[in-house]
Amino acid sequence: MDVTWERAQKYNVGLDLGLWQDAITFTGDVFYERRTNIWPIPAPYRLHWG
Repeated sequence: MDVTWERAQKYNVGLDLGLWQDAITFTGDVFYERRTNIWPIPAPYRLHWG
């Protein structure tokens, strides 16, 4: 079993624009996140009664 740290790539870009002394404003944000090498979480055990 090869155990490593989880890796994450994150990007965040934002833009704020104000026109006519901020009478009209625009705001935009873009977020991106990618994770790799995430430790798998096992499914919970199910109990069956006969």
